[in-house]
Amino acid sequence: GEWISSVDMETTIMGHPKVLEAAVIAVPHPRWQERPLACVVPKPEFKNQLTEREILDYLKPLVAKWWLPDEVRFIEAVPKTSVGKFDKKVLRERFKDWKPRGWAEPCSSSTPRSISGAPTLPSVRGRPAGPSAPRSPTRSRRTWRWLA
Repeated sequence: GEWISSVDMETTIMGHPKVLEAAVIAVPHPRWQERPLACVVPKPEFKNQLTEREILDYLKPLVAKWWLPDEVRFIEAVPKTSVGKFDKKVLRERFKDWKPRGWAEPCSSSTPRSISGAPTLPSVRGRPAGPSAPRSPTRSRRTWRWLA
């Protein structure tokens, strides 16, 4: 996966003129393993005016597309430790059951499944795809490619 700096994201989000505080945590994602979730505390005068779309539109020109949080949640306050640091353990526990919007578990009987009931991956050139498929790197011009 791609590395995303939560501290950089938090600093960028807090650059928005209507944001008081922001914490970014990694939440489980069914496809990408983890994705960022932004927990934002709006300034008191903008409490009911700030929208998720406004935050995402602000971030789009400032960060890479894959850095954009899947969702922006508005909270009353970012939990803090006894020394005043953001307590992300509390936020992770609070959002441990979070699911991405629009994500539905595959339930179609037409989905190919293995004997154990898990969905099977499509084959590539007659060989099974996935992490267990053996691959070997080869150097071609100035880029690395993986042979399937």
